[in-house]
Amino acid sequence: MRRTLTLLGFAAAAALVMCFLLGRARLTGLSEQCQALEAEIAQLEEENTRLLIEHEAAFSMERIEEYAREVLGMQSPASGQIIYIEGGAADWAEIPAGRP
Repeated sequence: MRRTLTLLGFAAAAALVMCFLLGRARLTGLSEQCQALEAEIAQLEEENTRLLIEHEAAFSMERIEEYAREVLGMQSPASGQIIYIEGGAADWAEIPAGRP
């Protein structure tokens, strides 16, 4: 009887040690995954910052004006080409029904 209890005690201890080791191995694997994901997040944040800067540069008014002048051949209007229209009190427009 005592031998059986001793064997059961060793078996229980061995099972606990195995559970601990398996848990530790899982924890190590998850920790490595977490580190890899954190590195990927840092890389993606850097790329996002770079793309935001690139986007802001692409849509700057200076760049649009430069494109209009150099590529499209546009130029600023002369003072005689500008016509100002008095709008009166109404500051809205009405679109008749049936027209999109």
